[in-house]
Amino acid sequence: MSWGAGENAKLPADKCDKQIVIAEDSPTLRKILTDYLPQIGYQNLQVFENGALAWAYLDNLAREMKESFLDEVQLVITDIEMPQMDGHHLIKKIKHILCSEGCRRSSSPL
Repeated sequence: MSWGAGENAKLPADKCDKQIVIAEDSPTLRKILTDYLPQIGYQNLQVFENGALAWAYLDNLAREMKESFLDEVQLVITDIEMPQMDGHHLIKKIKHILCSEGCRRSSSPL
């Protein structure tokens, strides 16, 4: 299946460094995302089966990285309805991290 990026297409280098966190409980949709995103240059994917696992990763990253948390994760892709923690609760928790940093940044991965 082709998604518009040919095999010989030159990919922008800046995409390779961007980290994308994906929370999706559907194996089919996870496969589509993990197949497609690298084709268009996004190699640094962190993929989780539910919001709770994604939250554990992001919370740990925020504790380790402190102010550079947003420098590490540029995008969060989440399903809305998932077991253990849905996308609504995941986004609320991420926003809490951002605001606990004093909402110092204008850019957000959400």
